[in-house]
Amino acid sequence: MIRESLGHNSKHADMMLTPENGATFQYRAETAGNMADHTAAASAPRWLKLTRSGNTFKGAISTNGNNWQTVGTVQIPMNRKVYIGIALSNPGNDSRNKAVFGNVKITD
Repeated sequence: MIRESLGHNSKHADMMLTPENGATFQYRAETAGNMADHTAAASAPRWLKLTRSGNTFKGAISTNGNNWQTVGTVQIPMNRKVYIGIALSNPGNDSRNKAVFGNVKITD
């Protein structure tokens, strides 16, 4: 996830992978604006990639880390200084999640 601020309604872009929705590129292009997304059929394990070039954010998936399928692209005017993190979410309160994150790279 890349966020402009730590506020709950911050502009942001992220890539998620869930059993129910497959690969999802989510974003909020305006502070306190509506969330939007693009999806692609996919199941774990998958490589996820989120890139920023200026104000262009792009989410992609891969089965091997070499060949990438774009899930979505969006323009989001955002400050140069941002917050970057890795998310793991549980849609219910009655189960535990487990994930393995590897080959994580953050470049400027």
